[in-house]
Amino acid sequence: MERVVVRQLGGRSERDVETDFVKHHIPGRGLKVLDIGGVGSSLAWDLAHLGHAVTVCDVLPYPGKHQNLSLAQGDFLKWDFGHDVFNAVVLLSTIEHVGFGHYGDPVVQDGDKMAMRKVRQLLKPRGQVILTTPFTGQTRVIEGFERWYDMSRLADLLGRFRLLVSEFWVPKFWLLGRCLKWARASAEEAANSEALYHYHATACVVAEKPEDDEGSE
Repeated sequence: MERVVVRQLGGRSERDVETDFVKHHIPGRGLKVLDIGGVGSSLAWDLAHLGHAVTVCDVLPYPGKHQNLSLAQGDFLKWDFGHDVFNAVVLLSTIEHVGFGHYGDPVVQDGDKMAMRKVRQLLKPRGQVILTTPFTGQTRVIEGFERWYDMSRLADLLGRFRLLVSEFWVPKFWLLGRCLKWARASAEEAANSEALYHYHATACVVAEKPEDDEGSE
């Protein structure tokens, strides 16, 4: 409800920015999409409503139902989807949490890197991973919860993926402890977000699996 009110007043929450970014980069209809950690977001249902075949993978049950929507409930790192299956894999504010166990997933060291290696296996050649995550000037780990990525760690995370799009957003206007407006920013401004705006920035990324990449190490 808060997000709806904020948007009606011309503002955008962090989740609005992330969701709009993902939708913009999954055009058309009929794509096979995997949404990792999608419980708690309406994104998977929205994409299914637009005509995509969407699978949500989460340790928690997904409450929404749609004919184009299926649930793979369990640990993503252990789930066997096969190889070269999806046109797009989405990690909306998810990759930073993988491996910490905060949401009931197993505790795994470098779980984010393990997840990205598996994403490469799951994507078809030239398939795309779309992710959003906290961004800052120096990588930070909040034990048991999440990571904030700097440019170096983000590049390391993408590994063999080919970067296509990167956007950075910073929190510009706060009211009663809530950021009501996020604005596009340069990578440099985003890296200084904590000093400028007292909160991390958000990175939104689209990267492509190379056509000749079989997804194995």
